[in-house]
Amino acid sequence: EHAAEVGDAVVAITSYSALVEAEAAIAFGALVKAGTDGKAVTGTAADHCGRALGAATAAGQLFEMQIVRHVHA
Repeated sequence: EHAAEVGDAVVAITSYSALVEAEAAIAFGALVKAGTDGKAVTGTAADHCGRALGAATAAGQLFEMQIVRHVHA
């Protein structure tokens, strides 16, 4: 998606997981959805698109999210 030079860090989104930015603290294992600004927030059983594979203790932190089938009630 983005140009990078040799040695630069890049984000690779696979069909399994993606690196996302937290809008607020998110616990390991929590269901995750996109917040109003596109950053990750804690989801619910009826509204989520992933599960946190790591924890974010504050807004702006990056964590890995397992991509799951979208659920929106």
